[in-house]
Amino acid sequence: MSIERENLCKIHSLKKARESVILRLEERHLQEKYQLFRHQVTEQYALQKHQLRKRHEKEMERLKHYQGILLDELKSQQLQEKVRSQKSQRTEARNRQAVFKERMKNQGLSASVQKERNKQFLQQETIRQKEESQKLQQKQEQELQKFKEHLEETCRELVQIQVENNVIYIHRSSPRLPCLSEPSVCSDDCTVH
Repeated sequence: MSIERENLCKIHSLKKARESVILRLEERHLQEKYQLFRHQVTEQYALQKHQLRKRHEKEMERLKHYQGILLDELKSQQLQEKVRSQKSQRTEARNRQAVFKERMKNQGLSASVQKERNKQFLQQETIRQKEESQKLQQKQEQELQKFKEHLEETCRELVQIQVENNVIYIHRSSPRLPCLSEPSVCSDDCTVH
């Protein structure tokens, strides 16, 4: 009977040793699986963060490109406006000079007086044209400055939106990462799906 008992004890201890080995193997397998999972989640987080940053860079590039086009269009419009204004001023000056000369002829003034008054008229006309050109230039500079400020504000708004997107992404993702590094702290809401 003692041999049977001994055999039963040996069988029991062998079963226990076998179960212990199986348990250690399963535990090691689960740890390896968990480490792999943690690595994958961390890599996925880094990849998504990188993709988000790249997307933000592309958005900013597109915005800057579009703004460059708008700025070029405004400068082109201003140049056309300046050319039209100069042309209009020259035409108006010729017409005013013709009317002025006609008036002087009708007044019966001598040629030397007409010449002197015409000279004065041309000087005044040059001053008037310069003033109009300066007004137009100031108006265009202010318009350009306001437009550039508007473009800068748009860039700042985009950056702010991108920062908010980053914060939202980090808030969504960050609770999972500490849970993965410390499994004992993990709660049900940390479960990664």
